[in-house]
Amino acid sequence: MRLLSLLFPVKIGEVKSFYLSGADGCEMYSGYHYRLTLSGSGGYEAEYKQSGKPDEKAYKKQADKAFADRLCQIMKDKRTGRYNGYRKTNRLVMDGTGFGLDVRFTNGKSIKASGYMKSPTGYNDFEAAVCSLFEKLFESEINDNEQEDKHI
Repeated sequence: MRLLSLLFPVKIGEVKSFYLSGADGCEMYSGYHYRLTLSGSGGYEAEYKQSGKPDEKAYKKQADKAFADRLCQIMKDKRTGRYNGYRKTNRLVMDGTGFGLDVRFTNGKSIKASGYMKSPTGYNDFEAAVCSLFEKLFESEINDNEQEDKHI
């Protein structure tokens, strides 16, 4: 099955839903995630939860189609369609890093992948590009939160 996804990667289409999560340790709130969901009105709802913050402190806002198109372009450029079916774990490591990716497209195709202490080739570049995209979208909220944290 995995060989087929390498030979015939999922065709990246318009995003219906995107969810990328990760954990970088075993501390409380060590997980992070990026989410984008197509809303009924044709716009998108975006969410970004930083590592070290509780789920209820996740940033949320509306995003436009241009943002979703940039996310699709990242997935195309990083050849994310080849990740479909990736599921690998290094069971010898107890407190490492892991990821989960679940993307659904309006064309009915999807990408599902996960790993613990293992990731597909090029994954770190893909994650860094997604992180940068979401951090730019939520830049003002992140800056406001950092200012609040300094005053506490």
